[in-house]
Amino acid sequence: MVRATALKKRYIHFELTEEIPKDELEKRINQEALRFFGELNFHKTGIKLIEYKNKKGILRCSRHELQNILGMLALMNNPRIIVKEVSGTIAALERKTKSE
Repeated sequence: MVRATALKKRYIHFELTEEIPKDELEKRINQEALRFFGELNFHKTGIKLIEYKNKKGILRCSRHELQNILGMLALMNNPRIIVKEVSGTIAALERKTKSE
């Protein structure tokens, strides 16, 4: 049974232009999201780095904020994040990215 207040999630598969450590990437994404959305709306994004390895990774975010988060990621310059695919489940995202 799904809770009515459960966060509706989307998963974003991305690639970086340069290799950086996972903790540094997470810090930069959170700083950019805080700057972009402000303290009041930052919690609504539900943004979290789920997986990162070899310049590729998966971000989780709120379904309702997906378009705003994609805009924020497009504006990031250091590191440059290239969004490859968006999906509602990690399994579907992995199936889509294996065909690349």
